[in-house]
Amino acid sequence: MKGKRKERTHPIVGKEYKKTYKEKNFILKVIDDQGSILFKLQGKVFKTPTAAAKSITRYEVNGWVFWGIDNDLR
Repeated sequence: MKGKRKERTHPIVGKEYKKTYKEKNFILKVIDDQGSILFKLQGKVFKTPTAAAKSITRYEVNGWVFWGIDNDLR
């Protein structure tokens, strides 16, 4: 169905995902903000792992795949 977003299982709060991109290391941390799952990267908070990944790559990328979160939830 067009326009309907896939319901996702969120990773565990406190979990960290590491990624090396263009020889720089990044750590994305899953945080809980009053019941909302958010993602913290270099002191900045993002609503999605995709937004955090895009802040690094500067182009559209699937953040769930970029950080390896999809593999972790299987």
